[in-house]
Amino acid sequence: MAMASETGSGDARRGRESKDRPSPATIPARLVDAGLIVGFLALAFLLGLFPLKDTDFWWHLRAGDDIRKSWSVPTVDDYTFGAEGRPWIDLHWTFQVLLSLGYEAGGVPLLTLAKSVATCAALFLLITARRRDSPIGVMTIVWIPALVVLGGRMYVRPETISLVYLSAYLAVIFRLDERPKLAYLLPFVQVLWVNVQGLFILGPVVLGFYLLSAAVVPSTWSVERKAWRRTIAQATVGVAIACLINPYALSGALYPLQLAATMSNPIFGRSIGELQSIPDFIDKAGLANPSLRFHLGTAALGLASFVIPGLWWAVTGIFRGNTSAEPAPDEKSSKRKSKGDRKPSKKSAGKSRTARSGSPTNPVIFRLLCFTAFTLLSLRATRNSHQFAAVVGTVTAWNFGEWFASMQRRRAAASGSSSIANSVSIKLIAAVAIGAMIAFVGSGRLYALLGEGRTIGLDEEPYWFPHDAVAAAGRPGMPDRSICFHNGHASLYEYAYAPDRKTFADARLEVVGPEIYQRYLEVESKIRSNAPNWKAALDEMRRPLILADNVQAASGALHATLITARDWECVWFDPVAALYVHSSYSEAIARDRVDFLARHFGRFALAEPADPVRHIQQLKAYWNIVYALVPKGGENPRPGWRDAMRPLIAIGQDHARRVRELDPSRVEGWKYDGLLEFFRELPDGSGTARFRSAFDPVLDLSSARAAHLLRRAREIDPDDGNVLATASGLYLQRGMNEAAIEVLDAFLARPAVGPDQRSSRERAAEQRVPLLRALGDAPRLDWRNKDELARLLEDCLSRGRIETAARLLERAYPIEARPWEITDRIATLLLHLGIADEARALWRDAADPPSESIRHSRLGMAALVGADLVRALDEFRQSTTADPASFDAWFGLAVAAFDSGDAATALDSSTRAAAIAPSPEAKSAAATIADLARPFANR
Repeated sequence: MAMASETGSGDARRGRESKDRPSPATIPARLVDAGLIVGFLALAFLLGLFPLKDTDFWWHLRAGDDIRKSWSVPTVDDYTFGAEGRPWIDLHWTFQVLLSLGYEAGGVPLLTLAKSVATCAALFLLITARRRDSPIGVMTIVWIPALVVLGGRMYVRPETISLVYLSAYLAVIFRLDERPKLAYLLPFVQVLWVNVQGLFILGPVVLGFYLLSAAVVPSTWSVERKAWRRTIAQATVGVAIACLINPYALSGALYPLQLAATMSNPIFGRSIGELQSIPDFIDKAGLANPSLRFHLGTAALGLASFVIPGLWWAVTGIFRGNTSAEPAPDEKSSKRKSKGDRKPSKKSAGKSRTARSGSPTNPVIFRLLCFTAFTLLSLRATRNSHQFAAVVGTVTAWNFGEWFASMQRRRAAASGSSSIANSVSIKLIAAVAIGAMIAFVGSGRLYALLGEGRTIGLDEEPYWFPHDAVAAAGRPGMPDRSICFHNGHASLYEYAYAPDRKTFADARLEVVGPEIYQRYLEVESKIRSNAPNWKAALDEMRRPLILADNVQAASGALHATLITARDWECVWFDPVAALYVHSSYSEAIARDRVDFLARHFGRFALAEPADPVRHIQQLKAYWNIVYALVPKGGENPRPGWRDAMRPLIAIGQDHARRVRELDPSRVEGWKYDGLLEFFRELPDGSGTARFRSAFDPVLDLSSARAAHLLRRAREIDPDDGNVLATASGLYLQRGMNEAAIEVLDAFLARPAVGPDQRSSRERAAEQRVPLLRALGDAPRLDWRNKDELARLLEDCLSRGRIETAARLLERAYPIEARPWEITDRIATLLLHLGIADEARALWRDAADPPSESIRHSRLGMAALVGADLVRALDEFRQSTTADPASFDAWFGLAVAAFDSGDAATALDSSTRAAAIAPSPEAKSAAATIADLARPFANR
């Protein structure tokens, strides 16, 4: 008997061991699941590998360096002169110290890698928090939309560390029903979190949702749950105490309330993109934004994860009888128990009591509370998309994973065997989805779809941070305080000079507060609008250095006012930013004053690095200022705006030509050159049909050049709104209705995003109606005699059908018998439309020109319109040699030489042109070129 008892005990022990050990059949499945998790984390890691663009990075780094030096955390602001001495509760201090250490060890690349690793750690906690039978394949598939949203804010910011702690909370809470003692980890997580960011409040919030979901379950209050309640209560008290363990004690614990009160001020949401609410974003940008669609799609998928399984369980319960066919996991375990005399262990006995007393929480309530709260939080401000994606992605994966597991159990119970084939298909789909997403991200196609301009990289985003401008701001003779009209640039200025040199305000909005931020915006608005008292506002600040952004289009108005101000001077201008100082800083002005025309004649663009992106950035900056300089509507013109505009156009077009030299396929090289050319000689807007007269270089050359450049831009990017709008305006102002209607139709075919584009579309639709009326029906293109041809041609020209008229003449006069006058007329019509190459070919091959000088002059005009300065210079020189009295040739040579940066030739040829000008307008145009070139002709 003793022997039998001992043998039975050994069999029972071996039975328990075999139950816990995975069977050979399950090992490959678990390996595949592990592979899916690795692939999912690899996708997340790849999403995090993008260049640094977050401008808060620099003030965090400055603070981390200062904390390491002083061994103390800041308590008052010492970085700005606007908010100097105000309380600063810097709960980010541990993140900032880690940032400082990481930057010292490996710079931005190391921090980018660390950020991606931290995100993967958070996601690992979330994706592995699951019931054992929830399919990893399903969970990873439904996680992908949320992961894309989360990747949009995978920055080197405190919120990345907050993501790890939030994930730890969710992973622990998921397991608390079965392992309540894990709750003791939460106070330790909270201590770390409260010293990283004000988002630490999310930990107690999520824990509160869990407690609320437990409170509504009757079994929570049973006697059997007393120990569970005590454990959770102790942990909850520990979390509350942990919130006080920070350098600011109670003030730090209450900091989220202060922050919420400050950030609720609508002034921040109106002017800061990441604080803009989703409804406001939709109102401005519409629903076409791909990032917004991913965000809303993630929310919709999360909602579906409640609705679809709920409906399924309701339907299967009502129409398929009771659900006892699917045993609960504990019931299954009990069926597998030995029928012998085995005595249950304490652990198994505890699990049995848990099963009898029921679950202590309602997971549906907890998940619904999390989903609702974090979705609403994300709707309040786009910056909350990070936490939203983490929580909603997790809830969605839990819900769908458990639903699929339930369906698999039901099928297995109904068939009497496990559904291996179904499980394999899910894993295969998940593997393909993850692999496809990795390829989609790695190829750059995801970022192209999102329209973010993001790339894969480890270092800083090129031409994003104004390092050179900030370095120049510290030169001798510069002001010791600044105002940076880009909050992110203030951050870099602080990193370089704080606390010795101060800026007016920065992105620490909880320190600056709404009053100072309001003043900051008001000063900026006054300068942008050229309000009469903008100089007085700066005088009150003791005339700080102005650091102005060159990347954002809206900054153009700021530059336009400062460039035309008599007592402010530009002392630095690069692709990222510009510096302006008051005229009282004579030392800085004498050394560093920027002369844009000198840059043009000094071939500044050629000296710049051979990087098309750099030239495009610089080109955009010049264009933004030129556009802002031109008075619009009821605006008061800025003094000297025309004189200020010409040098900017000249240097801007230098960069445009450089872009085309480096990469002719880049639309920007054609687009911005055309936009600048459109404003070089502003049309009077009268709709004058200049195409009916002989080509006049003074009146027609600039518009023809703009037409050609915009036409080339449309060939590369047919949907560019700026190009279409400018081209239609050009054609309308010149009476070229046929070309205008074609461009307007292309413009109207584009989707309108936001109120500005919708307004532009409405104006375009209004312009189209009279255009159609003016064009009339399509003309017939056959005739019986020359009189009918003449009437048909006149009808086309009177209705603005320029290209139709040109093609009509081509058909009527075969090239071998075509007289010069007809060739000249056809080529001139085409030149007005910007079809330069065809016009040039016609003039080149035409027989019997009045003189070779005229032929060369026409070919020079075609070359100028076709953006070929070298050929234009050669043709005009041949023309002036053949006929020294040709105004068109001398004027064309002056324009080509000026654009080429040849001041001496531009001065000589424009002076000769002025001497023989056929009209006062022609004389004035030539004299303007001479005046611009004269100071540089002998250099």
